Amino acid sequence: MKILLIGTFASAGRPLLERFLQVPNEVMAFPGRFDERHVIKEIRDAEVVVGAPFTNSMGQSARQLRLIQNTGVGVDRYDLSSFPPGVRLCVSAHHGAAMAEYVIMVILAMTRRLLPFDSQFRQGKWDGSCIFNPLFTTRQLTGRTLGLVGYGTIAKEIAGRASALGLRVQAVKQNRSASAPPPGIDFLGGPADLHRLLAAADYLVVTCPLTPETDGLIGERELGLMKPDSYLINVSRAKIIREGPLYEALRRGQIAGAALDVWYNYPPGVQATTCFPSTYPFHELPNVIMTPHISSCTVETIEARWRDIAYNIEHLEAGSELRNEVQWSAQGAI
Repeated sequence: MKILLIGTFASAGRPLLERFLQVPNEVMAFPGRFDERHVIKEIRDAEVVVGAPFTNSMGQSARQLRLIQNTGVGVDRYDLSSFPPGVRLCVSAHHGAAMAEYVIMVILAMTRRLLPFDSQFRQGKWDGSCIFNPLFTTRQLTGRTLGLVGYGTIAKEIAGRASALGLRVQAVKQNRSASAPPPGIDFLGGPADLHRLLAAADYLVVTCPLTPETDGLIGERELGLMKPDSYLINVSRAKIIREGPLYEALRRGQIAGAALDVWYNYPPGVQATTCFPSTYPFHELPNVIMTPHISSCTVETIEARWRDIAYNIEHLEAGSELRNEVQWSAQGAI
């Protein structure tokens, strides 16, 4: 079976794939900057493509392709209209626990002002110490409200951990059923309840997928509904929050702060180079925790994903049920 690994992330997983895969195979990796010409030469007789992108020319050249496997969970990087008819599409998850831990980490860090205290104390400054200023205090999490924009796998992992820390959890999701909220959730609403959630949340966490409906979902008006002492955390896709209004809200102190792990601009090449993640100088703001898309990256997440990928390739031959298969049409995921 011929397998193409497209892109740096997929290519880096080759040792794991070869460790877990039990069927005879020919693996070809295309790391770094995408070169469509080289890929097209090899895709004619390939049965599996792992990674992204996938172009119209690739779809037109593929003759034996049976599976397109994403190394992550989102399908927003794919133009589904380019897929050959009958090809199967699978994603790979296992990132919920890692991302939930990241969210709890940054919530605690922002609330207890961990980074500012660390920075100033390295300079010998004791500002904020209870020894010298017992009335200067930070907050606890107990009794405060965590709002989740989206209520899928990641949000559920976050909700369980947040509840254990004494936070009240509220959420909105695209398809809200009429049933009561699940245990541990104070409120579960639909898209029409977003403004209610924004006004109630002390911590607003964006976990919904990027779709035409959620692109730019949170802008100037929505940010204006948030509490001035609230925090925003985005671990989904940057474009769900409008770039300019978010920067201005943070610069003006309209909200207390943010932790951002997804960005508006990414390095174009194979190597990690100096590349600011936005046209706005978020890096100059003292109330922002900035991380370079790391929230899902743990050893456990990566190994579990490649086990799934190997499983799907092995079971493709038998026409068996595959893990995390996405039903799709040329118009989009179903």
